Amino acid sequence: PHPIGSKEHDRVRDYIVNRIKELGYEAEIQKTMVSATPTSYLKKGEKPKKGAKNSEGKVKVGYVENILVRIEGKNHDNAILVSGHYDSVTGAAGAGDDGAAVASMLEILRIFKIEKEFENDIIFLFDDGEEMGLLGAKAFVDYHPWAKDVAIALNFEARGATGNSLMFETSPQNGWLIQEFAEFGESPRTSSAIYEVYKRMPNNTNFTIFQNAGMKGLSFGFIGKHTHYHTELDNVENLDRRSLQHQGNSILKITKHFAKTDLTKVELEQEDHVFFNIPNDGVIHYQTKWVRFIAIATIGVFVLLMILGSIGRMVNVLMMLVYWMGIGLVTALTMGISHYLWKAIMFTHPTYKWMANGDVYNSDLYMIVFAVLGMAIFSTCYKFIQKQANHLNIMGGAMLWWLILIVFTSFEIPLIKLPFGAGTIPELHVPGASYLFVVPMLSALVIWAYFILRGRKSKRYTFLDAAIVGALAFPIIYLMIPIIYLLELALTLRSIALVMLFVVLTLGLLTPFIKMLVDGFKWAFPSLMLLSTSVLLIYGSFTSPFSISKKKANSILYALDYDKNEALWASGDKESDEFTEQFVSTSSETDSLKQFLLKKSKRAYLTKKADTLANIPAPKVELLSDSLAENKYFTKIKITSQREAERMYLHFADSNHIEQVYLSDSLIYTQVSDSSSLEHLDIIGLPKDGDIFTFVNTDAKLDLRIVEIKYGMDEVWSEQFTKRKPYMMASPVKRAMMNDAVLTNKSFSFELKGE
Repeated sequence: PHPIGSKEHDRVRDYIVNRIKELGYEAEIQKTMVSATPTSYLKKGEKPKKGAKNSEGKVKVGYVENILVRIEGKNHDNAILVSGHYDSVTGAAGAGDDGAAVASMLEILRIFKIEKEFENDIIFLFDDGEEMGLLGAKAFVDYHPWAKDVAIALNFEARGATGNSLMFETSPQNGWLIQEFAEFGESPRTSSAIYEVYKRMPNNTNFTIFQNAGMKGLSFGFIGKHTHYHTELDNVENLDRRSLQHQGNSILKITKHFAKTDLTKVELEQEDHVFFNIPNDGVIHYQTKWVRFIAIATIGVFVLLMILGSIGRMVNVLMMLVYWMGIGLVTALTMGISHYLWKAIMFTHPTYKWMANGDVYNSDLYMIVFAVLGMAIFSTCYKFIQKQANHLNIMGGAMLWWLILIVFTSFEIPLIKLPFGAGTIPELHVPGASYLFVVPMLSALVIWAYFILRGRKSKRYTFLDAAIVGALAFPIIYLMIPIIYLLELALTLRSIALVMLFVVLTLGLLTPFIKMLVDGFKWAFPSLMLLSTSVLLIYGSFTSPFSISKKKANSILYALDYDKNEALWASGDKESDEFTEQFVSTSSETDSLKQFLLKKSKRAYLTKKADTLANIPAPKVELLSDSLAENKYFTKIKITSQREAERMYLHFADSNHIEQVYLSDSLIYTQVSDSSSLEHLDIIGLPKDGDIFTFVNTDAKLDLRIVEIKYGMDEVWSEQFTKRKPYMMASPVKRAMMNDAVLTNKSFSFELKGE
């Protein structure tokens, strides 16, 4: 692990710089201090969360060291930025996140040393502090002169250890970018539906900072094996070489293309496009202005076929409405069964509650389980109504649901209030996701048309019918299976009910297949699906135990409160295990640790009193000067971590009335209104010799409380403790808020004399 502020971080920095020099380039290190508040991370057009208060009073400050290389082209004003971060979280080596990007960038620098003559400059940014809040990217756009030269930013990330490098985010007005990526990208994997979902999520990458600075561009990442994300399993051994290769090829090809394109003759901002993959590494894309026309045409074809089917007595509109409601009930039933089945699986498999990122190691197996279960439920329901049911009416009922989704994604429909206070239907206008419903719907309409025009020649379908339907259904299967899988990867099995919504609606479009299987094999097919579900569930149980390659995550930390002269062992786990029971127990008292943690957490930590250790020094706080001017106190304080802690929280009392704070003579906080106040400073990577803070306040007293965080347990470890078993690892910091760290808390108070 090499988080910002650690010794390993410096070693990784030096390795990258030395490698760049070996390749014959000049490496520039942007060593600076940068500050940010929660509003810094809002995406363009995004509003603060409802109920968010005093955002400007929560300031994050990081000391970053970005590494930059610039390859000069003919045009210096339209540079191509290639970005990947070299820091990691505290508990992971960061091979996937984001070592894969860093390694790829170094290799591309080697290749570009041979291949010259670029039209535009290329800037390689090995940024720092991404894991602590996109600090390196912010430092680059805020302070580095090269930032103003960037025309296109390419960001590369990972949230796992395997999978294709997916282009999941673009800047607005992306028409030209998508057109170029579709033509020149390396085996492009992308979807505007994924982009629509991502931009509505609270997640951020460096690309958020680049976009907010006005840069255009694309962001890439692979997300398979979420279980490895931010854990010690994110190592070189577990990194899928195919993912590394695909990401490297993607960086190389798209960077080379943009670097050799004369951007002075290109309008970078063009109307947004809808885009998605087709076979043979192709990408279909079209302007969003066509979304409404395509939707209207789809609805028109449906109505026309419905009329033709009614005339030929192949379909019955009233029965279609009945089956529309029936499909809705089957969908709700399947979603409910799936939701509670997953809860039952979690309950009967105690190992799963220890999973680090809310996902399980055998999640792919369980995705198959739920897909098969969906087929079992759907085919069973069909079997019960088989004799009196017309499968074309059932298919028509399913298509009505797809039409509703097409309407809501393609047209700007305002929020709808349901009668009798039943709730509201939010605006769903997401044109980039409209294809997800239009393409399967058009494919289903062709199948519907085939059977309507075929007429009642035979009640049983022939092998030719099956072959034709299979060919016509290919777009449905090709499009929906990857999307359903990606949805599960992104949301994890905790959201399996939502995933099953798409599974059942897809099966509704494939009703002719279900009919063929049920008609041909009677109860055999539903029985086979139920049996397969059971067998796979049993197999899942056999693959559930932890091992060296599938580690159990647990949490422990040591917290020392100097103010109370008390110390605690604490664990963010709900119960103790073989490792943590030497510090806490399941029956231990719980504590929120609010005096140590930055965020207000509902988590109850298991705690147990510990010995207060004298070898852990408190932070050193020195009052350098104290002056009064214009009824304001200017107080200079030097703060040093005698433990060389990687992180430090400075908390302030509202009564201090702090108006401004300077750090190293740089302004990092200004009170925006009388009702706001400085709540805390989150200092990351404070220099070893400390730094000087200047506080401007109107009160004659300055109170601050300092929480220091040093990663690792070396300060408190002794021979009496047993290390984790080989099948165990530290929980990612996100789950336990803080883990495998030693925290201290100490208050300081200064009576200001204004001398």
